[in-house]
Amino acid sequence: MTTLNYTTLQTAIITDTHRPDLASEIPRFIRLGEGLIRRELKAYELNYDMTDSDRVTAGKGIYTLPGTVVDIRSIHLVGRQGDSLNRVMPGHVRRLSGTADVVQYCQYGDGTVEFRGIPGTADAFEVRYFGTPAPLDTTATNSLLDDHEGLYMAAAKYYLYLYEQNLELAQAEANTFDAIMERINEMMARKISGGTVAPTYTMSSDSSY
Repeated sequence: MTTLNYTTLQTAIITDTHRPDLASEIPRFIRLGEGLIRRELKAYELNYDMTDSDRVTAGKGIYTLPGTVVDIRSIHLVGRQGDSLNRVMPGHVRRLSGTADVVQYCQYGDGTVEFRGIPGTADAFEVRYFGTPAPLDTTATNSLLDDHEGLYMAAAKYYLYLYEQNLELAQAEANTFDAIMERINEMMARKISGGTVAPTYTMSSDSSY
């Protein structure tokens, strides 16, 4: 079965809701749904291949992270066998000489990381991180849509039915969204060694939030 992408997701929403007259509004419903997903997704692991094109200034060890990064899980220097780089506090990263082997990094709050020693221009890194996928209006698809089409469908249809002021159908999509999101968060909690994840926000009208 072919997985959905941004274009076919819009078509599927129109088909399921029988509202071709709302075609121009569907991208907005998807965007609203993605905002909801970002708020309720507690932890989702993604990968990024970092290269010299991500370097902020030539000859320096500071690189730009993807805008979707919340927290880095690990960084490996591609082609070097062994453990991931050591993560240190920002105040400690420059204790090591820039000419040393690349063995550590720190993460800054401005969406960058700094390595020590300073990587060469040919060095590349595999970054595993917790974050949120790129919005679908900037990319054809993403791994979360590939794995959980129902989550995107429910979120977008929730906002479509709110637009229609059909609260009964909106509530049904809210329940579907909450159930899928809870399972995703539980799976990610087990993946990070059994750590607990806060329960998902409930969109239902009787929410205690």
